[in-house]
Amino acid sequence: MNSVVSHRRVERLDIPATSPGTASTLTVVRYGTPGARPKAYLQASLHADEIPGMLVLNRLMQRLAAGACAGRGSGAGPAL
Repeated sequence: MNSVVSHRRVERLDIPATSPGTASTLTVVRYGTPGARPKAYLQASLHADEIPGMLVLNRLMQRLAAGACAGRGSGAGPAL
Protein backbone atom coordinates (compact mmCIF):
# COMPACT_ATOMS: atom_id res chain seq x y z
CA MET A 1 0.00 0.00 0.00
CA ASN A 2 1.46 3.34 -1.00
CA SER A 3 0.42 5.88 1.62
CA VAL A 4 2.65 8.74 0.59
CA VAL A 5 0.61 11.92 0.43
CA SER A 6 0.41 12.75 -3.26
CA HIS A 7 -2.34 15.37 -3.30
CA ARG A 8 -3.60 18.10 -0.99
CA ARG A 9 -6.82 19.92 -1.77
CA VAL A 10 -8.46 22.67 0.26
CA GLU A 11 -12.15 23.48 -0.10
CA ARG A 12 -14.06 26.22 1.63
CA LEU A 13 -17.76 25.50 1.90
CA ASP A 14 -20.28 28.23 2.72
CA ILE A 15 -22.60 27.42 5.60
CA PRO A 16 -26.07 28.98 5.39
CA ALA A 17 -26.37 31.98 7.70
CA THR A 18 -28.57 31.57 10.73
CA SER A 19 -28.72 35.31 11.46
CA PRO A 20 -28.77 38.31 9.13
CA GLY A 21 -25.31 39.81 8.59
CA THR A 22 -23.38 36.66 9.55
CA ALA A 23 -21.30 34.35 7.42
CA SER A 24 -19.65 31.04 8.19
CA THR A 25 -17.45 28.70 6.20
CA LEU A 26 -16.20 25.18 6.69
CA THR A 27 -12.65 24.43 5.54
CA VAL A 28 -12.15 20.89 4.23
CA VAL A 29 -8.60 19.64 3.68
CA ARG A 30 -8.25 16.41 1.70
CA TYR A 31 -5.03 14.43 1.36
CA GLY A 32 -4.16 11.57 -0.95
CA THR A 33 -5.35 10.33 -4.29
CA PRO A 34 -9.03 10.99 -5.04
CA GLY A 35 -11.05 7.78 -4.85
CA ALA A 36 -8.34 5.83 -3.00
CA ARG A 37 -9.25 3.68 -0.01
CA PRO A 38 -9.18 3.42 2.98
CA LYS A 39 -10.21 6.88 4.15
CA ALA A 40 -10.32 8.61 7.52
CA TYR A 41 -12.52 11.48 8.64
CA LEU A 42 -11.05 13.78 11.29
CA GLN A 43 -12.85 16.73 12.85
CA ALA A 44 -12.01 19.23 15.56
CA SER A 45 -13.57 22.24 17.28
CA LEU A 46 -17.12 21.20 16.55
CA HIS A 47 -18.29 23.43 19.41
CA ALA A 48 -15.70 26.16 18.70
CA ASP A 49 -13.97 25.98 22.09
CA GLU A 50 -12.33 22.53 21.84
CA ILE A 51 -8.78 23.75 21.29
CA PRO A 52 -6.76 20.52 21.94
CA GLY A 53 -8.32 18.66 19.01
CA MET A 54 -7.73 21.62 16.70
CA LEU A 55 -4.06 21.76 17.76
CA VAL A 56 -3.60 18.03 17.14
CA LEU A 57 -5.12 18.25 13.65
CA ASN A 58 -3.00 21.31 12.86
CA ARG A 59 0.14 19.37 13.85
CA LEU A 60 -0.99 16.37 11.78
CA MET A 61 -1.49 18.61 8.72
CA GLN A 62 2.02 20.03 9.19
CA ARG A 63 3.45 16.50 9.33
CA LEU A 64 1.49 15.39 6.27
CA ALA A 65 2.76 18.42 4.35
CA ALA A 66 6.33 17.59 5.36
CA GLY A 67 5.94 13.92 4.38
CA ALA A 68 6.58 12.81 7.97
CA CYS A 69 3.66 10.36 7.89
CA ALA A 70 4.74 8.51 4.75
CA GLY A 71 4.40 4.75 5.12
CA ARG A 72 2.09 4.90 8.13
CA GLY A 73 -1.25 4.63 6.34
CA SER A 74 -1.78 1.03 7.39
CA GLY A 75 -1.76 1.86 11.08
CA ALA A 76 1.67 0.28 11.51
CA GLY A 77 4.44 2.37 12.93
CA PRO A 78 4.83 4.71 15.86
CA ALA A 79 2.12 7.10 16.89
CA LEU A 80 2.33 10.71 15.88
